[in-house]
Amino acid sequence: MRSIGRIFGSYLLIIPAHKKWLDLIVCAIIALSIVILSLIKLSKKPVAFFFYIIGNSIIFAFTYLRFIGMPRHFGHFYLVLIAALWLGSYYQDSTVLLNKFSVRPNSITFVNKWHHIALMLILYVQFGGGIYSFSRDLVVPFSASRETAQYIHKSGLDNEFIVASRDANMAPLSGYLNRKFYYPEVEKMGSFTLFKKGRQEVEQAEILSQINSLLKNQDERKKVLLILNKKLNVNRNDLKIVPLKDFQRGWVDSERYYLYWVDEV
Repeated sequence: MRSIGRIFGSYLLIIPAHKKWLDLIVCAIIALSIVILSLIKLSKKPVAFFFYIIGNSIIFAFTYLRFIGMPRHFGHFYLVLIAALWLGSYYQDSTVLLNKFSVRPNSITFVNKWHHIALMLILYVQFGGGIYSFSRDLVVPFSASRETAQYIHKSGLDNEFIVASRDANMAPLSGYLNRKFYYPEVEKMGSFTLFKKGRQEVEQAEILSQINSLLKNQDERKKVLLILNKKLNVNRNDLKIVPLKDFQRGWVDSERYYLYWVDEV
């Protein structure tokens, strides 16, 4: 139900609360109704019809089986819908599918009417959501990664040994700075994240423990630059932790960054 709710969210920009069954049921009914209307609408265009089925099935399977996703992920359902309708306007009508399922012409007329209403509603919602998102992006950037990377570069911190966590949220910084960080989640240097065996989420206490080990095992390393995507709320008596700067001007709260100097006491 949550995965079907992602289709609804993609079309109408409202994500149903996953703990409220009534919300999930209502949104699922509306989403499936739009999908069925679209399939019948495209039944005269076999290429567009199968594109719509295959595209939605692949994304839905990934959403259900692998990763429930964020708005920027399941927005692809909307792109598949628009692409399918665009393809449908390109190809000539075909009665191959209609003959197989014995669909009546008056049923097609009824479906076309309601599909037009649903499509116009989706487009109006997307138009309003686009204006809001674009206006907000002019004031608050989607991610604070670019501002953070610029500060690190201008402050001459590019060549410092950097411990960064959570790894999945540090890839933008790694890309901007064109260098690798030490990721506590995999206990080695990296620039991106592979969610596979051997990687595990770490608490802040474990991050500090790894930093302590790094400082003790490397005589030439006096301090490290720690970058977190959440404010540090733990401490250690054998480490001196000095807040350096934080960057919280980001639309996505998981890509706000907090910088600290960490060295041995």
